[in-house]
Amino acid sequence: MLISAQLLVVFLAVLFNFGTSPARAQTAALPTGTPVPLVAGNSKLCLTLKGDAGANFTYLTQDACTGRTAQSWTLRDSGYAGQVLVANAATGKCLDNDKADKTTDGAGIIQWDCVPQAPQQRWTLSNNAAGTALVSVASGRCLSVEGGATSAGAGISQRTCTGAASQNWSPSATSGTGTGGASAAADLPTSTPAPIAAASAKLCLTVQGDASANFAYLTQEACTGRTAQTWSLRASGYAGEVLVVNAGTGKCLDNAGPTKQEDGARIMQWDCVPQAAQHRWRVSKTASGTALVSVISGRCLAAEGTQGGAAIAQRTCTGADNQSWSPTYATVTGGGTTSGSGGTTSTGGGTGTGSSGGTGGGGTGTGGSGSGTAQGTPPGETAPTEPVALVNRQSGMCVQVPGTSANDGVTLVQDICRDTDAQTWTFVSAGAQGYRIKNAATGSCLWASGGNTANGPFMVQQGCASAMKGGFWQIRKLDQWVEIVNLNSGRCVTVVSGSREPGAPLNQFDCIGADYERFTLIGRAAPSSWAPPVNIGLVAAAGAVLANGKLMLWAGPSPNQSGDSTRPWTYTALFDPATNATSIKAVTAFGHNMFCPGTSTLPDGRLVVVGGLTGNNTSIYDPATDAWSRGPSLNIARSYNGATTLSTGEAFTVGGSFAVAQNNKYGEIWSPNTGAWRVSPGIDGNALAIPGGEVGFYDNQMWLYAQTGGLVFKAGPSREMHWIVTQVRAGSSRPASGATTRSRSTATPSCTTWARS
Repeated sequence: MLISAQLLVVFLAVLFNFGTSPARAQTAALPTGTPVPLVAGNSKLCLTLKGDAGANFTYLTQDACTGRTAQSWTLRDSGYAGQVLVANAATGKCLDNDKADKTTDGAGIIQWDCVPQAPQQRWTLSNNAAGTALVSVASGRCLSVEGGATSAGAGISQRTCTGAASQNWSPSATSGTGTGGASAAADLPTSTPAPIAAASAKLCLTVQGDASANFAYLTQEACTGRTAQTWSLRASGYAGEVLVVNAGTGKCLDNAGPTKQEDGARIMQWDCVPQAAQHRWRVSKTASGTALVSVISGRCLAAEGTQGGAAIAQRTCTGADNQSWSPTYATVTGGGTTSGSGGTTSTGGGTGTGSSGGTGGGGTGTGGSGSGTAQGTPPGETAPTEPVALVNRQSGMCVQVPGTSANDGVTLVQDICRDTDAQTWTFVSAGAQGYRIKNAATGSCLWASGGNTANGPFMVQQGCASAMKGGFWQIRKLDQWVEIVNLNSGRCVTVVSGSREPGAPLNQFDCIGADYERFTLIGRAAPSSWAPPVNIGLVAAAGAVLANGKLMLWAGPSPNQSGDSTRPWTYTALFDPATNATSIKAVTAFGHNMFCPGTSTLPDGRLVVVGGLTGNNTSIYDPATDAWSRGPSLNIARSYNGATTLSTGEAFTVGGSFAVAQNNKYGEIWSPNTGAWRVSPGIDGNALAIPGGEVGFYDNQMWLYAQTGGLVFKAGPSREMHWIVTQVRAGSSRPASGATTRSRSTATPSCTTWARS
C-alpha cells in the first residue's frame, strides 16, 4: 500500500526539523533513519537509477519496485531553509538535470555528486491531495514521469508543475512489483527450516552436491526434502535484514563476486558473519512470492534457468518468477535422502548396482552391463567435440603450451590468440572420471601440477596416460562462459593474479566466478568466403565488432549524412551476421554527433565512442543491455581522433584536429575506476603528426596498437612511427627505432574507424 502524502510531509519534518509537528509519532509507520522508495502517483512504479549504475550522469527512470538500493532515496537537509537534497542510498549522489541551462523544461533528471550550493540539486516540497511534488529550486519545475507514462523504463524529467499524478510522489510502505498486488504464495520460513523454490521452475534451492564446505555453490534441483535443500531466515542484528541459513551446514548465503556487487555473481555458502553485508538480505514481496534482496548489491536471488542444476546468482531485481521464492513451490517428490534409481550405466558399458530408495521414494535398480574403457558420462556440461581454443574472458588471450615444448611439467601460459596448434585443445571423454584436455601440438594433456588439491599449483602439460591425479576436468557453465573445474580438487583454471599480460602463467584456485576464471571455447577458424551485400539501412562512418558477435555501425544525424555540431544526435545500426537482421536506432539523449570519432572496446565488452562532430562528448554502448549511456566529457574537443584500449584496461585517445580547433590535441586517458578523462601533456598530437605530415591532417585517425605495460605503438599515418608511454605522470612519446627510413604514407586517413572486441 502507499503511505499518504500528508504522512510523507510529517516524516520529512521529523528528519530535517522543518518546524514542530504534533504528529511526530506517526513516523513509526515509515522506515525512519533509512532511505525510502519514491513511488509515482500515476504508475505506482519506483524512481530508479537506470541500470542501477553508480556513475555521474546516470539517468533516472521508473521501474518495478523491488526494494533495491537503486530505488531508495533520502531527503537530506541542504542547509537552505525549506529546501532538500534528494540522495540515492546506493551511490550517495543527488538528483540533478542534464542541461547546461538548468531551467529548461523537459531537462532529463540525472544523478551527480551532491553540491548543496547548486540550486538545480535543491528541491522544495509541495503537498497536495494526490501526494507530494518535488519542485526544483533552479527552475521551479516539478519532478515528473515523462509523458505521464505508466510503463517501466520511462524517463524522468523536470516539467512545468500541473499537479498531475505523474508529478506526485509517495513512499511505499512495502516493496512489491509495482502492481500493488500481494502474492498468494507462503512467506519464507523463519524459525522452522523448510525447503524453498522459485516460482519459475518449482525446483528447490540446494547446496550443490550436498557439500558442507565453504564456497559450495547453490543450484536448483528436484525437491527431496533433504537438509541441503532446507533453509531458514534468521535475525542478523540489523533492522529489517536477515541471514539465509542452510539447515544441514549452518552456513549462510554469500556471493562469489570479487567486489560482492557484480550482476550475475554466483551464490555460494559461507560461515555466517552477520557483520558482512553480503550475508544479509532484505525480504520484498513480489506478485508470485518473496524476493531476497542482497544488502550489499541491491540485487535479487535468482535462478539462472528452469532446468535442474541451474545456477543461482544475484541479478538486477525485476520481480520475475525466477526471483520469487516460497515454500509453496517446494513440492517434495520422494521424501527420502535418495530418490531411488537404477545403477549407473554408461555409454562405454560397465556394471552398476541400484541405490537405495528414499522413504516414500523410488525403489532399487540394477545397472546395465557391457564393455568399454570409458564408463559413464562426464559430469557437468557436454564439451565440444571439435578442437577449440580456450580464450580467457578477462584478457582475451588463449591458453598455450609455450614454445610448443613436448616436455612434461611445462607450465602453461596465456598468449595472444593466433589459431596455432599450441593453442588448440580437444576434450577427450574419460567417462564418469571427466574429460582430459589434450593439446594438438604436443599430444599431452592439461594437469594441475602434482595432482595437488590446494590453491596455487600451476597448470602444466603431462602425458595423457599418466596415473597422476589432477588431469580430469569438468566444464561448468557460467553465464555465456564456462569454468574449467579440476575434478580432483574442485578448483578452477585461473590466470595468475588476473593478469592481462601475454606469457602470464595459469594455476588452479577457488572458483569465485571472476572474469579471469571464465573461458570461451572457440573452434578453429573455418574457410571463409564473401556473402552477397546486405543493406543495413545507413551509410556507416564507423563501427565496432561486439563481444556477442554483432556489429554496431553508425552514421551521423541522419542515416546518410554527417551533419555538424548543431545536430547533436546519431543514427546507429545493430547488425546480426547470424540472421542478417538490422535494428536502426537514433541515439538522441546525450547530445552526441558520433560522426568520425575515436573508438575502443573495454575489457568488459563495452564500446567507448570518443569525440566526433560534437567533439567533447563520450558515449558508451553496452552490448549486454543493448543500451547507450553518456560517458564523461573530454577535456579537449576532438574529431577524427585515434583511440585504443590500453593493456591496463583504460581507454586512450590522441590527436583529432578535423572539424574542431587544430593543435594541442594532447593524449587523454579514461579509467573506468575514476570515471574521468585525464590529460597527458607529454603526449603531444603535433609531435606525433610530424615530420611527414601537416598538423590538422596527419594527427587524425592515428593507427594505434596497444602493447604490454600500457605502451602504444603508433604506426601512422605520418611518416614517423612512435612509441607512446602512458603509464608515467605526464606521458611521453619517442620515435620508433628505424622508423625514419620508412616511406611517407600515401594513405589518406578517413573517418571510418573500427574497435575490436
